[in-house]
Amino acid sequence: MSQLSGALSVSDTTYVSFSVDTENYAVGVRVVTEIIRFNPEALTEMPEFPKFMRGVLNLRGKVFPVMDLRLRFGLNPIPYSDRTVVLVIGIGEQTTGLIVDAVSEVIRITPEEIEPAPLWRKSGASGLVSGMGKRPDGSVSILLDVDKLVCDYTGEVPVATIEGGMESS
Repeated sequence: MSQLSGALSVSDTTYVSFSVDTENYAVGVRVVTEIIRFNPEALTEMPEFPKFMRGVLNLRGKVFPVMDLRLRFGLNPIPYSDRTVVLVIGIGEQTTGLIVDAVSEVIRITPEEIEPAPLWRKSGASGLVSGMGKRPDGSVSILLDVDKLVCDYTGEVPVATIEGGMESS
């Protein structure tokens, strides 16, 4: 979507809201190329992938990695349900699937409604959270930094361990 005179476009304030465990998260709608029902049998497991990377998916001839956000966040796995979906994310030429428990809705969050991510370690805010979006109903959506979530599996970003805990690589 084009921007006029430096004003924010609708896509800059529009997010896809989804749940993982009991929390509500959101990513910018501009990076979500599609949402598909998750079919675990369609995945091809890959050797030496981190545990949170469930494998690759072939979607209409395009093969891309798929990440389970429960495992990425260090949560215990649960059985997938009929509400489990894959958010297909496109960043530049890279496509990645994000397995989430359920998609909630498309929401608007203006810059004035975004608070900084809470500080919780020496290096500052969690590398995966870009901010906290305040909702009209008083709830909060955790805004994810998709670039870091998808592209950075090392360094200061927490990664899920085999036991399901969190550690910094």
